[in-house]
Amino acid sequence: MKPGAEFNSKYHGKSQVFNFSDALDKSLPTAFQVHRSDFDNILVRNAQRNGVAVFEETRALQVDFAPDSVRVRSQGISGDQVWDARFLVDASGRDTFLAGQLHTKVANRHHNSAAIFGHYEGALLHEGTAAGNISIYWFDHGWIWFIPLARGVTSVGAVCWPYYLKSRNTDLGQFLDDTIATVPQLARRLEH
Repeated sequence: MKPGAEFNSKYHGKSQVFNFSDALDKSLPTAFQVHRSDFDNILVRNAQRNGVAVFEETRALQVDFAPDSVRVRSQGISGDQVWDARFLVDASGRDTFLAGQLHTKVANRHHNSAAIFGHYEGALLHEGTAAGNISIYWFDHGWIWFIPLARGVTSVGAVCWPYYLKSRNTDLGQFLDDTIATVPQLARRLEH
C-alpha cells in the first residue's frame, strides 16, 4: 500500500510528502502499484473467462476498413490468420499500431519526453507506513520516479527531454545509472 507520494528537489534541498488521505476525496487514502506483467495477465485471463478468444504470441500486421466491418491480418505461432470484426480496439499503447499504419501519428512538441527505466532489488525504502511511497526526484533534464513494487523490486525510471537522451554515448543501462548518479539522494537509495 502507498499512503502518499514524495517530491524531492535537489535544487531547494526540500522534500514534500503528499498524503493521499489529504486529497479532496477522503475515501481513497492509499494507492498501490503492481508489476505490469501481472496486471496484464489478470486482464487477459479475466477477458478469457468471460468468453473472449485470446491468441497469444500473435502480431497484427495490417488493418483494412470496410463500411460496416474491419479486417485484421495477423501472424502467430499457428501461422497467418485473417480476422473479420464489427469493431477494432488498438491497445498497442505508445507503439500506436493503427496510427502508424494510417500515417496519422503526430508528435506533440509541447509534450515531447521519453523514459528509460529499470527494476532494482535491494533499494532502500522509507521506514514504516511510508515504505511504499512513490518518490519523485527532479534533475536537470527531467524527473525520476522511484516506485516500490511487490517481491522486493523497485521500479526506477527517468522521464527526460529528447536532447538529453540523444546525448547518450554509453549503453542504456550505464546511461540510466549515470542519470541516477546526478541525484545523490536517490543514488544512496540504490547503493545496494
